[in-house]
Amino acid sequence: MHEHTPPPADRLAEIRDLHVGSCTADAPHNPDVWALESARKDLLAEVDRLNKAVEILGTALQIDSLTVIDELKRHAGDACLPIEDVERFLKRERDEYEARGQDWNTVDNVLDCFRLHMVTGTPLTEPRPEEGPSDPSVGRPGLTEAEELHAELARVKAEHEREMLKVIDERDQMHDLLDTFAYRVAPVEKIGEHSSGNDPWQNALELLTPHQP
Repeated sequence: MHEHTPPPADRLAEIRDLHVGSCTADAPHNPDVWALESARKDLLAEVDRLNKAVEILGTALQIDSLTVIDELKRHAGDACLPIEDVERFLKRERDEYEARGQDWNTVDNVLDCFRLHMVTGTPLTEPRPEEGPSDPSVGRPGLTEAEELHAELARVKAEHEREMLKVIDERDQMHDLLDTFAYRVAPVEKIGEHSSGNDPWQNALELLTPHQP
């Protein structure tokens, strides 16, 4: 439940060690069943906390990325780059790199596009030729600073994405544990698989006689 306080680490360890083998729909008053229900509430509070953490990390990633882009925008005049092209290119690299495949995922490839633009005037919105610029070191003043700022953007992305993946993995473990509890009470044929529209544990509890304190 959202109103519950997330459980401390020792409570999570206790939940994972619960003996659930005897929890079946044939024993609705089995204390273990209701211990699981208590554990479920604690786990849902932890899942809620992890979901919020993922959301916060995603927001932080967006803010930090835009901050670096803004910094590049302030220095774009020194590099003689049209700011509209710089901002459009970096935003595309941030938001759409997956659709373009692995060849676009490295900072080196991105910087090759900058160098090619500065040497030949090739628009940043066009794909980079396979051969790249003949002399990557040639460019207008300010290129090194632009490179450093874009490298900082890549570092910020990587740092936040690592943290987000850790939190997402922990959250998914919590969801899996909830499902484990559910299928100890009733088979999947009765309570269904976990999905956005189906909660196996809630379905399992409906098969039980209401708890009598």
